[in-house]
Amino acid sequence: MKNDLKDFVALDLEVTGDNPTVDLIIKFDAVRFRNGKLPMDRFQEVCNPGAKINESTQAKTGISLSVIKKARPTDIVQAAFFHFLGGCPLIIHNAQFDMAFINAECERSHIDKFANTVIDTLTLARKTVKNAANFKLETLSAIAKISTDEPAPYQVGRLWLFLQVRASKRGLDPMLGITRENEMQA
Repeated sequence: MKNDLKDFVALDLEVTGDNPTVDLIIKFDAVRFRNGKLPMDRFQEVCNPGAKINESTQAKTGISLSVIKKARPTDIVQAAFFHFLGGCPLIIHNAQFDMAFINAECERSHIDKFANTVIDTLTLARKTVKNAANFKLETLSAIAKISTDEPAPYQVGRLWLFLQVRASKRGLDPMLGITRENEMQA
C-alpha cells in the first residue's frame, strides 16, 4: 500500500463548547481534495442543534442566533455531510475532539457510528514538527507557509499534504496520524 493520501476530505467543526455529551455541533465546514489539489468542492452548513446558543459561542464562532434558528437540524446536516464525504478518509486537526462530537451526534440521532478512516494532523504534527511554539492549526499553518486567511478546512487539508512530505523525509509513515476508534472515546 502506498502511504500517501491525496484524495480526502478535510473538516472543521464549530461547536457550542468543549463537552460533547452536553455541547453541540453548530457548523460543518469541509473541503474535498482530489489528487492533492483543492477543487471547488465544499460542504459548508450551519445547523440548528435545537438548543439555546450562548453569546460567548456566538462571538467565538461568528454564527448568530438568527442564523442558527433558520438552519436545518443538526442530524439532517450531519447526514448531508456524510453523503458528501462518502467513503473518503477524513482529515481533522485534533480529531479526538471533533470526532467525539460527531460520534455523540450519531448516538443522539440513533445512526450508525462513523466508520470512515480518520487522520489527525495534530497527532502527525507532534511526531514530525520539532520546535513549534504550540500545535495549534494557526501555528502549524505558519510553519507550513499556509495562509491563515484561508478557511480552516483548507488549512487542515494543506497541512496534511505538508505533513505527509515531512513524515516521508524523516522516514516516518504518514499514516501515524490515523486515529483509532478507542482513542477518540477517551
